[in-house]
Amino acid sequence: MSVELPAAPNATGVHYSDSPIQLEFDFAGSMAELTGFYAKALSPAGWKQTTELPLKSGIYDELIYGNTAKDLLTLRMHHFEGMTRGLLRFQTAAEVTEQDRVAKAELERRAKEKSSPPAAKAVSMPVPADAKNIKVTKGEIEFNVANGKAKAAVERLVKALTSEGWKGDVKNYDDLAGAVSLSNGSAHLTIHYTDTGVLPAEVGIDAIGVELERSSRSSTEQRPDCR
Repeated sequence: MSVELPAAPNATGVHYSDSPIQLEFDFAGSMAELTGFYAKALSPAGWKQTTELPLKSGIYDELIYGNTAKDLLTLRMHHFEGMTRGLLRFQTAAEVTEQDRVAKAELERRAKEKSSPPAAKAVSMPVPADAKNIKVTKGEIEFNVANGKAKAAVERLVKALTSEGWKGDVKNYDDLAGAVSLSNGSAHLTIHYTDTGVLPAEVGIDAIGVELERSSRSSTEQRPDCR
């Protein structure tokens, strides 16, 4: 589609482009003088300003013109080395509709991402073969082991996790109790235990940003499976 894009009087550095259809130039006058010129030059062809004054867009002032066919002309201006640098761009009604559709789809996508965060990845966590009273939820695993075995069980589990990319933040071990914090990106695990020798030793794994599930094999047979 051909459209006439008039250049302002005494414009310099005039450059016309067919794709997109636009005119670039430098104008020795002010922005007000430039918009005054286009108000007169475009009116006979049926173009009308959509706003009374230019709109600010960063360093630019923009003025938009529309016609009965719903095509658009956008005049973009900014100050440059004592002159007004201008760009006049033409868009068909179909191009404007498609631009609006793409922009709306992007806004909807962002809103959906914000309201529906991505599902947390799952970590298949092996437990010792002799573990008892195993309790598993998405955010926690608890189990008992024989007295005197909790520290070793936790150390094996931590070793397997670090080989899968988890990093230790805080580590505090002794024979009676201990805890270690591990992270992998935005996911965090805290593994803790108590082993007093009076009651069965207790081991717990708490998760943030990741879902836990029990592996079908024991910690002596398999590494944790992160997926």
